[in-house]
Amino acid sequence: PFYAKVMVRQEIGDFVEVEREYQLSVKPRFTHLAPRGGASNACDANKPYSDSVELKVFHQGNNVDSSTDCWLVAGTEEEKHYYRIEIL
Repeated sequence: PFYAKVMVRQEIGDFVEVEREYQLSVKPRFTHLAPRGGASNACDANKPYSDSVELKVFHQGNNVDSSTDCWLVAGTEEEKHYYRIEIL
């Protein structure tokens, strides 16, 4: 399984999930990925399972300013990656 979420880093360094509060969202939030290099699909050989995903971050509203320390957190059961979101 793979997950993605939008979080804000607080002054003490902790990350808090804040999609509703700041009207930020990421899609997809959850999916399954094949092992690196992809994998065969036994049901349809023409549609192999993907080992990558395209994430899109959406912002609706105006309650986030450039001083908010927003991050996209994406991970699996083995790894977690943090990407800073810059609000322009």
